[in-house]
Amino acid sequence: GLCVTTCGKNVYAFDYEANKPVVVAPQACMVGCSTCANNCTTDAIEFPSQGYVRQVIKQNKVLIQSKNMLKANPDKYDIRKRGLLAG
Repeated sequence: GLCVTTCGKNVYAFDYEANKPVVVAPQACMVGCSTCANNCTTDAIEFPSQGYVRQVIKQNKVLIQSKNMLKANPDKYDIRKRGLLAG
């Protein structure tokens, strides 16, 4: 059940009748996050290697998209505009 309680994206729910976690929102899983797998005491969760994830990021031009999002949305991401940095 640690996957249910530690996932910040609510990918999992818990089936109390079957007494096991269930993936209910796989589309919400964040690329590169492996909190659930790291916390799983039964090693029931596996993810692709970091190398594979980087390959997918490159093939799908995710880094370019991320940079474009940063440029287009400074009000959302700027640390000073969000009041997260003193000064």
